[in-house]
Amino acid sequence: MVKVDEETLFIARYVTGGILGGMILLCMLFYLINLTGDYKSIQSIAFLVSIFGMIGSTACWTIYQFTDPFYYIHITIANFILSSAVCGYFVILIYNAYEICLKVDFIMITLTILPLLASGFIPVYISFTRYFGVKDNIDLKIVDYFNAILDVLVYANTNYICYRRFYEYKNNEVMDKLLFQYKVGIITVLMMDAILCSLTFVFVDRTLFYYNLTSIVMIGLTMEYFLLCRLRKHVMYLIQEA
Repeated sequence: MVKVDEETLFIARYVTGGILGGMILLCMLFYLINLTGDYKSIQSIAFLVSIFGMIGSTACWTIYQFTDPFYYIHITIANFILSSAVCGYFVILIYNAYEICLKVDFIMITLTILPLLASGFIPVYISFTRYFGVKDNIDLKIVDYFNAILDVLVYANTNYICYRRFYEYKNNEVMDKLLFQYKVGIITVLMMDAILCSLTFVFVDRTLFYYNLTSIVMIGLTMEYFLLCRLRKHVMYLIQEA
């Protein structure tokens, strides 16, 4: 970890926050111009809920750095509630894969998702206990880093399983191109995740960490929605035609 001066940290926060804000606005534009399909579909609703959850979570961490420590517990609770909306990402993921994956696949996916969801409660629990005067030696930054690693593992594991199942239906040029796009997309997202995680390990700042973590989820959400959805529809068409 590297200690940096406040000015550098300020710039890093707002460059990262600006990129994240741009990504959120772009996804909102996709929804508004109907690129996400039927507004009332499960996927579109989950996509929209996730976007608003990310907006709220980002706002909480932006406010956090300017707020009196007395209000940290309130911001932590609000952030926990809002960030829970990002679970819409998992709704889209499962919706895309449930007709393709086997029962054992969902067990493997669940085994990686549950630790991530459980670890998300730890910062809130610690914040509550500290608010009521309970002493502890837990470094929340370590918990944050653990969450980031789990998030990347969930993404990698789930997409590997989905890719393996989709590959079974590789029987024409269109499917071949889609699978190639999917493979390139997975690798690109994992590389971006690795870069963002590296930044969180280098700079000792929780606000910057959460900007980066939300960016990771945002990239994964967009990938799942626009590419994995196309693959699922094409594979289901092939199955019905068979």
